[in-house]
Amino acid sequence: MNKKSKLVLFFIVGLLVINFSLPVEAASFSDLGLGGEINGLIEADLDGDLMEELIVTTSLEGYVYVFKLKEKNEYVLADAKFIGSWVNQPRVGRLVKNRLPKLVAVNNLNQLIVLEFDGKELKLVGSSTPYEEEIKRIAIGDLNGDNLDEVVIGFEQSLLVLELTPDGFVAVCEEERYDQVIIDILINQGNIIVAFSEELLFLSLEDGALERVELSDGFLYQEEPILSVSKSIKWGDIFPAEELLTRGEGIALISLAYKLQPQINGNYFTDLPANFYLAGLINAAYEKGLVSGYPDGRIRPDRPLSRQEYLVILCRAAGIEPSNLVGDLPYSDWDSCGDWAKSYLRAAWDKGIIDGKDVLLRPQAQISWGEANNWLLKTLKKQ
Repeated sequence: MNKKSKLVLFFIVGLLVINFSLPVEAASFSDLGLGGEINGLIEADLDGDLMEELIVTTSLEGYVYVFKLKEKNEYVLADAKFIGSWVNQPRVGRLVKNRLPKLVAVNNLNQLIVLEFDGKELKLVGSSTPYEEEIKRIAIGDLNGDNLDEVVIGFEQSLLVLELTPDGFVAVCEEERYDQVIIDILINQGNIIVAFSEELLFLSLEDGALERVELSDGFLYQEEPILSVSKSIKWGDIFPAEELLTRGEGIALISLAYKLQPQINGNYFTDLPANFYLAGLINAAYEKGLVSGYPDGRIRPDRPLSRQEYLVILCRAAGIEPSNLVGDLPYSDWDSCGDWAKSYLRAAWDKGIIDGKDVLLRPQAQISWGEANNWLLKTLKKQ
């Protein structure tokens, strides 16, 4: 699995740790004379200059604002467009071949609106007819591999897939209806992921119809109610159990499980830039005392995470104190454990997180998603 696929696990993290601050002279919307309350926020390259713009939508007064990065951490307003009494759910996709990406959002008339930004001006270039049923969610992504994105609308209990043509939005398949209420939708790797309150549904677009994608037994399971796609997959629902974790991923997974607040202001490690997608969660783990990094000031987030390192971090997060007991655990490779880790490994044994079912502990081996998920759920259940 490539790194892009793994990013789905931390989908919500990008919103939590977004590195954004307005200039001092534009510290708030009221200072700029702009109206409304923020209800949508994304980053995307709208004008093709390889620099992402910040897109903000508001309620009460339905504006779409586009901010451009002037200097590090400093955005300036490029343009704004009044859409209606409110506008929300901004999404960006490449809907037309050889053209700039389009910004799609929902307005107060229950329409999809389409905007384009050329670097200076934000233009309204189209809209759908109003839908009778309220649009609850929208997602954008390439479902058929043609390098053009489709738009998926989520109503209360149904899905509709659209494509943008010169004549406007056209349905590419029949509306799919379900017995359950749709909580959230997401497009990833060409599949639609639909979250209901107690399950995830994976769909692919095949020959003009949505087909269910069955997952193999090698995928992980989450034992919590699903509040959104992003919140449910953060435990690793759609990742093969044998996939291996990096140090950054393992630290972030534990930080999310223990609800640590991402810290975007710290600069604790020399190799962890503020725009690294897991920086906020890794910094939070440092502030909580879960990790300390290497003596040279690095954390090495892309390096493999060993099984013993993961167990030590997990014990610290759970408040499990190092064991004062001495002696070896019944593993034939106990001598290969680091002395710095043994007291925590004994404590994990005492709590039943690890046991003697396996002859080998393999402390130096890189941990997999399946192993990490298993130990994490064990630890959470014991608290």
